[in-house]
Amino acid sequence: MKPLAVVTVLLALILAGLALQLLRGEVGASFFDEEDLMAYEKSRGFVSVGRFPAPQWPAKIAEVKSSEGKVKFQLADGTLQQYAGFDGYKLKVVTVRPENGPVGTYVFRSEKPSGDR
Repeated sequence: MKPLAVVTVLLALILAGLALQLLRGEVGASFFDEEDLMAYEKSRGFVSVGRFPAPQWPAKIAEVKSSEGKVKFQLADGTLQQYAGFDGYKLKVVTVRPENGPVGTYVFRSEKPSGDR
């Protein structure tokens, strides 16, 4: 393998690891209500595009799944969901778990396309 290719692969792995750490940083974050969650995600550059079902509050982020342009996920009841047609945008599925009651699932997209700064 050529040195430039090795450097490129290593850089890609480092960036992927950093992105994973940023997403993991969200897990465990607590919110008093949905308004708090929306403000938090807005501060991170994301807007809500879906919710299944409305959870009880307060709740903590239990899981985050991210993708580019489209995302597939399964709800707690087993229903499969897919959001597509968001080419150029980052998408993420955020599962929140209240102390009591069923989990809630939110879908967010980046406010700006991935290439915009």
